[in-house]
Amino acid sequence: IFSSRQLRYPGTVMQCFDFYDSSENGYIYFSQCGSDATMNSKWIVVVSRVKRGAYGDSTRSGEEMLLRWFGHGTNLCVEKATDGGEDFIWVGSNGTISGNDYTNNKTFSRIRFQPKTTFEHYTGENFYLSSYTDASGTKWSVHNLQVTPDFEHRRLLVTANTTKSSQRHCIVYNLDDVLALKEQSITLTLTWGGETDTGTTRKEGKVTLNARVLDSLTPLGSFRIASSLNSKDYSKTWSCSFQGQAIYGDKIYWYEGQPLEKVSGSGVYDNARAYLEVFDYNGKRLAPRTRVAAISDFDNMKRLLN
Repeated sequence: IFSSRQLRYPGTVMQCFDFYDSSENGYIYFSQCGSDATMNSKWIVVVSRVKRGAYGDSTRSGEEMLLRWFGHGTNLCVEKATDGGEDFIWVGSNGTISGNDYTNNKTFSRIRFQPKTTFEHYTGENFYLSSYTDASGTKWSVHNLQVTPDFEHRRLLVTANTTKSSQRHCIVYNLDDVLALKEQSITLTLTWGGETDTGTTRKEGKVTLNARVLDSLTPLGSFRIASSLNSKDYSKTWSCSFQGQAIYGDKIYWYEGQPLEKVSGSGVYDNARAYLEVFDYNGKRLAPRTRVAAISDFDNMKRLLN
């Protein structure tokens, strides 16, 4: 509701939002994907911030920066600046085209928020993860990274996919160990471009950059969640689409949900649902699987959105 008049692309889903200051003078940061008019590829991530104002404020107060060919902008996290300058955002980078999405990234970046700027592929401090070894000694190759830091407790949660199974890996690192890594030169093979809006042709090539490589680090813990999307048994973890993650202290928060669906033969839309689960670093469930309540005061919601 707060962001309803602030979105760069009205009607386009907000990928993620974050904030660290709950006062009215604080910023809320959020991301959207912009799609190409012809190819429909989601080639650009718009990262915006607005002041937390009164509900129903119709003034566009936001600032934004653009990230070309980074990825899909999910699980954006904001880090408060300690030097009096701009805040930092953590987000996936170096996406490669897959269908209509830039995804399958093996890097994420820590970027100083810079309004009215555009970056391509990556910028700022870069981090790379292509594999990790779990507590049993099994080595896993991973991609499609999403990252969430816990600055208070110095933890870093990375979730990732593998190519051989429909599992999502949750991997926890000591944030200070990650930041202490020395940068190395890495080379990525990417496919990008060709969107009408960019005036470029489709390219496949190598991108070389410096990054901290997490492959050598021993995780503090890890576990895997298998997809149950086809079961429609909503008591199971990952029976709806994975929507986001968080880490705080010794707890990992897993969020999933699905949008409204049209009920066959009725013309009515229903069945929107979302769930939250809480795990420890090794996948032990710490709280019952809980369905998240939706906004029920629709009359007031419509008033705020008009």
